[in-house]
Amino acid sequence: MNIKSLTYTQVIQMLGYDNVGEKISTQLAREHAGLDYDYANLERALVAKLRSPEVSNYIKKVVLTLESLGITIDKPKASPTTGTIYVCMTGSPKPFGFATKADFISKFPMLEEVSISDKKCQFLITDDYNSTSNKMGVATKKGIQIRTYGDFKI
Repeated sequence: MNIKSLTYTQVIQMLGYDNVGEKISTQLAREHAGLDYDYANLERALVAKLRSPEVSNYIKKVVLTLESLGITIDKPKASPTTGTIYVCMTGSPKPFGFATKADFISKFPMLEEVSISDKKCQFLITDDYNSTSNKMGVATKKGIQIRTYGDFKI
């Protein structure tokens, strides 16, 4: 069998945690992607276990490992009805042709800047993938996708 892609939800389910089905896996995947999630009516102890730093980091490590093997992991995305992409920015956009971060944001009306600690944050935009800034560390820990200013096209 040659697996080319999986959803983040499928990865969580494949890890074989007891009583972890599609509903809780979907909500956990949404949380890891920085989207709104809802654990209402789900077993609190199980949710707490899955959200613990050990389990959360293990899931993220498995996702990164699968991606390094060439398997595409489809992460949950914001609802297309809103059209808003919530981003945090670090570094300077100048090397990418933008005078300031405000100039960058003004070119992309679908972007809304939020704090890296905001649970809505979907992307950290940086000037360098190898940056060791605090925001990069937080984004990595929270599973927030990291992109450069150059990844965005006008």
